[in-house]
Amino acid sequence: MLGSIIAGVRNPLVLTLYALFALTYHAWGFIDNNIQDYSHDVKDSAKAHFPLVTGEIKLKTAVNIVTALFFLTWILGFALCFPASKNITA
Repeated sequence: MLGSIIAGVRNPLVLTLYALFALTYHAWGFIDNNIQDYSHDVKDSAKAHFPLVTGEIKLKTAVNIVTALFFLTWILGFALCFPASKNITA
């Protein structure tokens, strides 16, 4: 997002898309990391408070959330690839 601001992007919609992309990408990465580390975390007493380990959040629910975030991140990223496509004429 900072790179686009430095490059001169001032369109609020595009900047909002960058912010949403960054947030969803960040959340997707953190949740996926917790899913990938689940088998190790259940054995680590220091991570006994993690929601996946305690069962507060079911593994299937976490997978569904990370899948939704993945697709949302992909859609936002794709939208950012073509912000000016409406100005292109055939």
